[in-house]
Amino acid sequence: MNRWSIPESIERNEGNKELEVQDSSSKNENGQKETSEEVKEDILIGNIKKNRAERLKLEEETSILDSQIQKLKAEAKTVEDWKNITQNLRILGDLYKKTQKLEKEGEEFEEIGIKKMKNLLEKKDIESAFGLAELLDLSRNENKEPSMSSEIKQLGKEKVIDCLKRGDINQASRIANFLKVFEDPEIQQIGLKKAIDCLGAGDGKSFFEIIQKFKISVDSPEIKKAGTEKAVDYFDINGDSVAAERIIKELNLSLDLSKRQELGFTPFERAERIMRDGFFGPEKIKEVFGVHLEKIPEIPYSPKTLKEARERGGVLILRIESDQKGDPLTIENMKKSRKIEIKSDKDIDLSQEPFFTKEHPRTEWKIVAEDYICARGKNFFYGTLEMYRYLQSLGVLTEKEKQEFPSDQDIIRYFDDQINKQIVFNWREGNGYTKDSNWKGISKQLEKMEINQHRRSLVEYIYDRTMGVEKGGPPINIKKFELSRTLSSDGRFMSIQDNYGNNFTVGSTLNPGAGSIIHGIIVQY
Repeated sequence: MNRWSIPESIERNEGNKELEVQDSSSKNENGQKETSEEVKEDILIGNIKKNRAERLKLEEETSILDSQIQKLKAEAKTVEDWKNITQNLRILGDLYKKTQKLEKEGEEFEEIGIKKMKNLLEKKDIESAFGLAELLDLSRNENKEPSMSSEIKQLGKEKVIDCLKRGDINQASRIANFLKVFEDPEIQQIGLKKAIDCLGAGDGKSFFEIIQKFKISVDSPEIKKAGTEKAVDYFDINGDSVAAERIIKELNLSLDLSKRQELGFTPFERAERIMRDGFFGPEKIKEVFGVHLEKIPEIPYSPKTLKEARERGGVLILRIESDQKGDPLTIENMKKSRKIEIKSDKDIDLSQEPFFTKEHPRTEWKIVAEDYICARGKNFFYGTLEMYRYLQSLGVLTEKEKQEFPSDQDIIRYFDDQINKQIVFNWREGNGYTKDSNWKGISKQLEKMEINQHRRSLVEYIYDRTMGVEKGGPPINIKKFELSRTLSSDGRFMSIQDNYGNNFTVGSTLNPGAGSIIHGIIVQY
């Protein structure tokens, strides 16, 4: 039961310090009545409230009567007047006696309350303990408050921190205010972090609520830095100059948005901040491959594109061509240096395949999407068509790709008009295959399509996985298969299966028309 809200319906059990209630009692082994702890606590709260209400009423009556007596004394002229004064003094004395009795009773209730509060603290029932603490108002009595401070403040501090982390700012503020722990260094640090997180998430209301309630200075370097970053975010990513200027004004920032790059907001640093743990850049390359890059390629994406990619779960990865010795990062070399286990189908000799011994990534930045385009039971043609539709929905097709195929219907017409004329089966059958000798030429045509450059090659796939990119995956309980754009020496498209733990299996399709049982595509752009 939450003691922050004191029950209004509880009546005082006059003169009963044992707090026994007939209707809520049960009998123990000896047949004696017992009252539940919760009922006792409710009665205690009711008694304290009633006692304080009566004391306030008596204090008011005493004050009024005392004023009247003083007035009578000033105006007294006859014996009757003094008799009247004497009679009122007796009444005043009775009021003082009642007040003293209530004060003593109140102290007894308070002692019971303190014991109960200690018991609640031992049970880690912080909410109820602070309800009683607030009702007892221990801070008003310096002789009582210190004896509880070590217990209350430590548990209360933990509760404040927990509330802050959960975003329950009002409760955190209420406890912190009661205990006077606003200036505790740990609470200040967590409050500052929470405020900055709120600002970063665009929750200005919570941000200002925290810094006001927890007395965090807007002039602190951390707030200034976070505010500057958010203002630039609004301007660069959202294109919202009004929101940017509002942040600048409210935090009194000295920021000229036209000179933001001079403040360190380079495209590289902005990309790293936007992508957060989805950023696989120079530091990760140094960690994984031991390569220190003297020159970092420019990031070809706008902050808006990166933000949208991140919101969809994508990552930004920097690929490089060679290792620390200058040797190309082929699959063969990655296998040697990283001890990656790679095996292949029986009919594929990896040592004779250029994709294993010669092909390597280009030095460039790429966004790797989260979504797995599953083409179960479909062939390479259908995978290409679905990939086009996906990229079109994201709005990331290049002008060159749009010119090649303005719409998905143009791809369908291309397959109908060009592909079906060269082979003896209909690509629309989805899982058909052919022994027609021209299918190798068809594979070459498909490989060179601009749209199919959004498929990863085998070496790109293995590079990404080696760097720690764990994006996408087929339905549950199915290991990850990806159909790449890489061709084997005999013209078949290569697939790769992730067996987890840097262990991969390389396979191939029969031909572009052969249906794939569980192959899919992780798109890059």
